[in-house]
Amino acid sequence: MVQDAPKISVLQSSLFVLYLGAMHYFYAQSLSPSGSFQLSEDEWKHIKALRIRDGERLTLVDGKGGKMEAIFHLENKTPSIYMVSFVRDVAPTSGVHLYIPMTQHADRIEWMLEKCTEMGMLSLTIITTEYAEPGKYSLDRLQRVAIAAMKQSQRSFLPLVQVSDNWAFLLENLPRENVFVAHCYNQEKKPWQKVEVKEAHVLIGPEGDFSEHEVSELIDRGATPISLGTARLRAETAGMLVVAQYYSR
Repeated sequence: MVQDAPKISVLQSSLFVLYLGAMHYFYAQSLSPSGSFQLSEDEWKHIKALRIRDGERLTLVDGKGGKMEAIFHLENKTPSIYMVSFVRDVAPTSGVHLYIPMTQHADRIEWMLEKCTEMGMLSLTIITTEYAEPGKYSLDRLQRVAIAAMKQSQRSFLPLVQVSDNWAFLLENLPRENVFVAHCYNQEKKPWQKVEVKEAHVLIGPEGDFSEHEVSELIDRGATPISLGTARLRAETAGMLVVAQYYSR
């Protein structure tokens, strides 16, 4: 099936550079083996901005493992995309689920999300804790950051980005195993680089750290305290370190 885009002006000839020799990736809200797909207006604009040429190959991904190799056509000023092949990648069975409060400056969490998505993080949950500073952010913008990073890293899976603003509800819904908490209190901790599990749920405290009560509640629920080293890290730095160390093993 072919989906027509909004009409645009004729694309001008230009030098086209393929970074690392790879095709451009675009995000489709839905893909199917039959060749049907749905691109947002923003994605069509990206195709125009990149000056994709008639006959050029590109890749569509739906963030759920679906990947379509396709050919771009431009006829009578109307762009269209035709499927060449379709595959559905197997969902990862290992990875990191990160839980972290929003910082006062949302761009710091956006930066962390971008890098962690490129490395393969499974999910990001923005949490509310006792000492967390209120910060303004847009869940829609965070999702757009994740989509852009998924395309940049040429992945077919998009991390789940969500918000959990009720501490009691968060505790109740955490898994019963493979939960880890990074905090700054003086107690026995396991070095994160020595933790070997297939799927890890890691909670990072705010700049003011978790409260002692919150740490106790997490440990009572089975969470393992972890150490990220001797330096005191910013929340977003700690989050990226957790993900980077996990995926570098």
